[in-house]
Amino acid sequence: MICTAETYIVDAARTAVGVTIFERIRSVQRTLRTADHEAYRETVREFLARDHQDWERERWIERSVYPQAAKAGIYAL
Repeated sequence: MICTAETYIVDAARTAVGVTIFERIRSVQRTLRTADHEAYRETVREFLARDHQDWERERWIERSVYPQAAKAGIYAL
């Protein structure tokens, strides 16, 4: 077996019942992702998808994006 840093961390975190802390954390039921949260995530995805390729190509995001994001309800101070 090849011992990597990740393997070492997982083995070190193993509990008495043979389940790692990471596995226990992953199995916790999440309540954050409600229907409202998923709708918000979809809104953000759609907003970003419009110009994402341009931003990547130009390696720049225009300042005008921030007021547009605020108007879309996904950016606030």
